[in-house]
Amino acid sequence: MNRIFTVIFGLILIAIVGTIDYYSGPEVGLSLFYLLPVFFIAWKEEIFWSVLSSCLAAGCWTLIDYFGGKRYSNIYFLYWNIIIRTILFLIVVILIARLKEALKKEYEFARFDFKTGIANSRYFFEVAAMEIERSRRYGYNLTIAYLDCDNFKNINDSFGHRAGDALLKRLTRTIKKEIRVTDLIARLGGDEFVILCPQCAEAGARQLMQRVYEQLNKMAVEEKVPVTVSIGVATFLKLDYTLDEMIHKADALMYEAKHQGKNRIVYGVF
Repeated sequence: MNRIFTVIFGLILIAIVGTIDYYSGPEVGLSLFYLLPVFFIAWKEEIFWSVLSSCLAAGCWTLIDYFGGKRYSNIYFLYWNIIIRTILFLIVVILIARLKEALKKEYEFARFDFKTGIANSRYFFEVAAMEIERSRRYGYNLTIAYLDCDNFKNINDSFGHRAGDALLKRLTRTIKKEIRVTDLIARLGGDEFVILCPQCAEAGARQLMQRVYEQLNKMAVEEKVPVTVSIGVATFLKLDYTLDEMIHKADALMYEAKHQGKNRIVYGVF
């Protein structure tokens, strides 16, 4: 429905500009205004509709000139004008498409980790803050899990950072397969990850993270990677803490798992 509305509105704009151009006469130049509907559709929709609007705007512009009294010594000049104006609009469409792609990449770089493709710390804190407020309002439980790869530095030292990056990608793919659609995983830096689990009480958190833990160990065995994970899982029944405090509690539980011998999960309820 949004696409239909956008295209119809763009076509209406072309018709409006053409009508004004026709009745204002050849002495008033309105060529710039034909760019407005082309720009609008190009910004909102895919390239097909942008190209279509460019052709229609160029054709409308030229036909208005012709029926408004402009005469050509040769019909080929009419065709020439249509082609040149279409090319002009297409250049605008291409520039807008490249601008949209650049903005999309900037958006992704600002919110997602470039190595793993999951959320970065900035995006995580934005989402987590909103989710905490929602959980406070409706009285939901909330769980935050903090994961750290054991002995990950050995992978980088022995096989190089490319191997380490590849391992991080496999780890994130494995985790994403096991967590819920409503959960959010983010990379905080290095080999440390955090998972936000809304509406997740202790029993659900234990079941969820045990599944993640088992699948990560299974992946490590199958791919013969000497890396395990230590996980701290903090479930909050009362959301009287700040986000930093909640993450700190999950982080502390993770360090407790490491002190107990690594490759394990430590749970806490607050």
